[in-house]
Amino acid sequence: MNTLNEYIVYVKGIKDGLHQFDYDVNKDFLDFFEYHDLLDAHAHAHVNVFKNNRIFDIEIHISGNVLSECDRCTDELTLPINFIYHLVIKLEDGPTEDDDIIYMPESSTEINLAPYVYEALVFSIPMRKVHADDEHGNSLCNEDMIRRLKEYMIQDTPNDPRWDVLKGLLN
Repeated sequence: MNTLNEYIVYVKGIKDGLHQFDYDVNKDFLDFFEYHDLLDAHAHAHVNVFKNNRIFDIEIHISGNVLSECDRCTDELTLPINFIYHLVIKLEDGPTEDDDIIYMPESSTEINLAPYVYEALVFSIPMRKVHADDEHGNSLCNEDMIRRLKEYMIQDTPNDPRWDVLKGLLN
C-alpha cells in the first residue's frame, strides 16, 4: 500500500488558481524513499500550487529540523532547515526538451508531490554537516573522536628545496 497518497494532487478536477497543501515530513517519509543519510526529520512542507490552464507552478517551502551524523565525529547532529524549492509542471503531449519545465502527458490525472517534497528536503541539507564551534572557536564535536583523528592524521612532509626554486619560475 502506498503510504504517500496524501501527496497526490488530482489535476482533472482542480480549478485554476492557487491551491495550498501542508505535509509533515518525518522518519516514515525518509524510509519510504530509502534515504539513509538522515536519521530522522521533523519538518513541515507548505506547498503552493498555482494552476493556470495546463501549467502548474509549484513552490515548496520546507522548514524544521533533521537529524544526521556529523561528518567529522559521526555523533548525532541536529540541523535546522529552511528551503524554498520551485518547479513548473506542464501537461503537454509530444517530445519536448526544456530543463526548466517538467512535462507530463495531457492524459495525466494526478501529480504526485512526494518526490518533489523529497527533493526539496535533500536540497535543504548542507553539503558539510559538522557541529558548530563554541564562542571560543572550539569545535563541539566529540572530543574523543577528534583526539583519535589527530592521532592518525598524516603530517605534512617538508618541501624539497629544489621545488622551491622551480616554483619561483612560475612568478
